[in-house]
Amino acid sequence: MPARRVGRSVTASVVAGFAACLVAVGALIVWVTAATFDRERDRAEGQLTALAATEATEFGSLFDSAAPLLDNLARNPGLRQLDRRGCERALAPLASVRSAARIVVVTAGGRTVCALSGDRGETVPNTAYSEALHEATTVPDDRIFIDPGSGHPAVTIAAPIPGPGHPVGAVVAVLFTDVPELALPAGADAATVVVAIDPASGLVAATTPHAPYEPGAAVAWTRPPAVGVDGTRRIWREVEVPATGWRILAGLDEHAATASARDQRRSLLLFGGAIVALVIALAVALHRRLARPIRRLGSAIAASRDGGPRRPAPESGPTEVAEVARAFNDLVEAHDGLVRRLRHNARHDSLTGLLNRRGVTRELTRLLADAEAAPVVVLFIDLDRFKLVNDSHGHDVGDRLLVELADRLRAAVPRDWIVSRFGGDEFVVLGPRTADPRPAVERLAAVLRGTIRVDGLELRVGGSTGIARSRPGLSGDDLIREADTAMYRAKEEGRGGWAEFDDHMQTLAVERLRTEGELRRALERGELTLRYQPLVDLATGRTAGVEALLRWQHPRRGLLSPEAFLHVAEDSDLILEIGSWVATEAARHAQAWRAAGCPKRVSINVSAAELLRTDVVATLGRALAETGARATDLMVEVTESAVLTDIEATVVQLEMLRSLGVGVALDDFGTGFSSLSHLRELPADEIKIDRTFVAELGSNPVCDAIVSAVITLAHAIGLVVVGEGIETERQRTHLALLGCHQGQGYLLGRPAPPDKIPC
Repeated sequence: MPARRVGRSVTASVVAGFAACLVAVGALIVWVTAATFDRERDRAEGQLTALAATEATEFGSLFDSAAPLLDNLARNPGLRQLDRRGCERALAPLASVRSAARIVVVTAGGRTVCALSGDRGETVPNTAYSEALHEATTVPDDRIFIDPGSGHPAVTIAAPIPGPGHPVGAVVAVLFTDVPELALPAGADAATVVVAIDPASGLVAATTPHAPYEPGAAVAWTRPPAVGVDGTRRIWREVEVPATGWRILAGLDEHAATASARDQRRSLLLFGGAIVALVIALAVALHRRLARPIRRLGSAIAASRDGGPRRPAPESGPTEVAEVARAFNDLVEAHDGLVRRLRHNARHDSLTGLLNRRGVTRELTRLLADAEAAPVVVLFIDLDRFKLVNDSHGHDVGDRLLVELADRLRAAVPRDWIVSRFGGDEFVVLGPRTADPRPAVERLAAVLRGTIRVDGLELRVGGSTGIARSRPGLSGDDLIREADTAMYRAKEEGRGGWAEFDDHMQTLAVERLRTEGELRRALERGELTLRYQPLVDLATGRTAGVEALLRWQHPRRGLLSPEAFLHVAEDSDLILEIGSWVATEAARHAQAWRAAGCPKRVSINVSAAELLRTDVVATLGRALAETGARATDLMVEVTESAVLTDIEATVVQLEMLRSLGVGVALDDFGTGFSSLSHLRELPADEIKIDRTFVAELGSNPVCDAIVSAVITLAHAIGLVVVGEGIETERQRTHLALLGCHQGQGYLLGRPAPPDKIPC
């Protein structure tokens, strides 16, 4: 069979290096060129802004210079009598401005007295002087219009001629905005143009030579187009004249603005070409020097690779090639040892040194095939609180705990038994030739119950054990599965014990799998539903809130309570999906009740599995965000035993919930361990007295005393008390007399769909 090529040849590497160099040079050229173009554009834009501001100042002085002139002219004694001869004598000194303006003297009634042009019939717009006559002051009108007499774009300014009581007439000047023609200041690029535009009418007031728009033309845009009507692409900058509001636009030919950048780009391309040529020359030399000797070395290695007798690779050629040959020879010598280590690692756990899942499965198959090893016992051990150790003290402490525990497990069983680490916190023990495994199981249970010291910490994790015995026809996988099933039974009966597999367990395991599959489909089909049971104020009889109770509308078995399926959900990830669904659905109903004008506080139950395996705060936050419900409309109920599973982490989550505004209630209060000692640490708003105490109120003095003490304590620390399971009038009355705030039970209201809850 021809030898396979592994990796990339030296020639290909040289070519790849050459290509990488080209890419790097190209990227450098692009980056430098782009930076240069940006710099040139910024410089041009800055110059245009300054130029537009300069021209704006010039236009702003148009009225400033004309106003004093007209004021003085209007006060000329020769105009006061509105005599034509006196008027002409007064205007005569202004003959030099005829090309840039029209000046007309009119009476208060609008009749022309005289004009600078000498035309007695010359007129001006009525609005040009009416306001000046009315206000008795000089009035400029900065609106540009096309003067009908001259065809120029123009603006007007009028000064009243004072009379004995009021103005007798006015001097009106029509100023041509395009005369004289705009000129670029010294130092401005010849490719620069300036355009003055009236923003109200869109008329072009004046331009510099070569501008794309003529004076008197009208533009339809509010921002100048990048490409003008002459087809030239320009960079534009705009400044507004403060005195008149006119827009002064300065534009520069983009091609001219970036000429310097293009020159620099050509220089960079020439420089890059020189670098590329140098790289090609170096690549050719490198190929001749290195590739050929390496090929000879490769041929020698291939000749001794395909099952034949190993021979040393020739240590000749360049120094580097000789070093590679020596390294290869060392590698061949170490190959056998490496293969042995790899085979060992493939079947053993790297942390504890025990057999791993693959290794113990193979050993079990071997023992089942060996008649002398019968009967074989399989023990499946699952640690009960190892996750808590990892979460509380870190994975490093958890790893050292596993190593110490593995050593103790090996020491607790006979020498011919096999101990393996099957998974994260799971161990499988194989016992060949074992008729009665109970003595060994007891020793292992003692190890699991014992205390292990790590870094000064006294750790106790505990574990549950499942036992399976070999029988004819069972495979190794079958035995491990049976032991796993028995382990789950041991957990259900109380953590820290052990159970042996029997046929009944098989039936339960199959049923459990069926329930899990149906429950997963129930989520997809929308078969889960919520029923709401009221919480009643015992003093007033009014509904103080409702508790959301999960139900499953099973297509064959009818409406199921949580006891029929919730334990299956908690042993899988389904509890996380169900918890999220319950939170969202309860928030949606809470928002609907509030929108209908009858807000209710909705309590939802959160299990220990949710507190340990998910972020309850994030789940509630998403539910509130999706539904628009208020955080104060929700109350989270957690059992005391769930809180105590990992009290530090749980307290953090409950504190965060309360900071959002979500209430916290301790459910089934009084049934856990050390209730009163932990009550001061738990962030809670209310406690719910367990129904087992309520059921014996009035008939059991001990229960009466406990309930009375709990209510008194709750009053002292400001907690609301809810009595659960009220089914008789005597229980309700007794709780009310003891000072219990609220009650819940069939006497006060049964669980009902949301549409059956009265508003």
